Amino acid sequence: MFRKTAISTIAAIGLMAASSASQAYQIFSGLDVDGSGTTRASFTNSNIASASFQSFLEGVGTEDFESGAISPLVFPGAGTATLSGSAILQTHGAGTDGAGRYPHSGTHYVETNSTSFSITFNTGVAAFGFYGMDIGEFGGDLRLTAHLTGGGTLSFDVPNASAGQDGSALFYGLIAQTGDLLINKIDFTDTNPGSGDAFAFDDMTVGSLEQVCRTSCTVPEPGSLSLIGLALFGLGAVRRRKMA
Repeated sequence: MFRKTAISTIAAIGLMAASSASQAYQIFSGLDVDGSGTTRASFTNSNIASASFQSFLEGVGTEDFESGAISPLVFPGAGTATLSGSAILQTHGAGTDGAGRYPHSGTHYVETNSTSFSITFNTGVAAFGFYGMDIGEFGGDLRLTAHLTGGGTLSFDVPNASAGQDGSALFYGLIAQTGDLLINKIDFTDTNPGSGDAFAFDDMTVGSLEQVCRTSCTVPEPGSLSLIGLALFGLGAVRRRKMA
């Protein structure tokens, strides 16, 4: 099941350098650590980061796993994705699983072990974003390794909770700035291998290069467009009177 997210907020974002200064990914990150093993985080910062990420995309799909299927996943305009490794569909209607894991929306999420989890795309994608809950409390950090369609890999260390901070929530997203940075696979790994850390994964958004806006995709509302048209008409009338 896919949801189109309405965007009303654009937060500040940064650029992460890749192989050269002219090649970069736009990075979006928000972390909430006010959850616990039995309570959900507020999603305050993570939702802001998600809204910023979505504001640079149009026509994309967000997989919320409410259909009960986890693979293959279909993203309009961006192909399909396959989850591999320790991906298991879980359900929680309220609260957490007792260890700090829960969905971002609805009642379904994917539980994974970050030492053996990957996402493979059938075609190169330019945008990838997700919510992750209960990451990092075992003392390791989450690292994404992106496999590029043209060869080579790039690694991204994801800001996540510190040891002992159960129930945290984050949103992390990246958008390729050029066509030679398209991604066909992403590996999730733990910088503290063997820690046994697991986390909840939900609301994954994938976009093609054609679905990326170089600046925000937001456009004036129809009413605003009408006002702009009237203003231009008025300026034209004033100009004609002066010429007369």
